[in-house]
Amino acid sequence: MIANVRNAKGLPEQVAEIQGLSKEMEARLMKAGQLAVNLQYFYKLETENEVKLVDVRQNTFPRNIKTLYAGVPFNVSVQGSFTHVTNFLNRLQNGRHFCRINTASYTKISDASGDISLALNLELLGQP
Repeated sequence: MIANVRNAKGLPEQVAEIQGLSKEMEARLMKAGQLAVNLQYFYKLETENEVKLVDVRQNTFPRNIKTLYAGVPFNVSVQGSFTHVTNFLNRLQNGRHFCRINTASYTKISDASGDISLALNLELLGQP
C-alpha cells in the first residue's frame, strides 16, 4: 500500500499529459468517410512541393473493423524533379497524418526534363 501511495505522486499530472497527447493524436487521424477532405490533403502537398499530382485515389475502406483505428488506403502518383518528389515523400511521411507506405516505385520519365514519377500505395491512420 505504501508503494502504491509513493508511486501515485504526480499521477494527476501524468493523466493530464496523456489526455493531451491523446487529443493531439485524435486530431491527426483521417476520417475515411470524408473523401473530399482526404483528397484535399494530397492537393495541398502537391502545391507545397511543386510536384504534379498525376493520380490520387482513396481505395475502399475495410468494412466490419473491430478496432478504433485502421489504415485508410490510397494510391498516389506524382511527377516532378527528384528533389521535389523526394520533398513530397518526406512531407507525406512527416506530415499531419500518420502514414505507412506499403509500396513505392520511382520511374524516370523519358523526356528531356529529367523528371521522375513516383507511384505510392499507402495508408493514413484513420477512423471509419
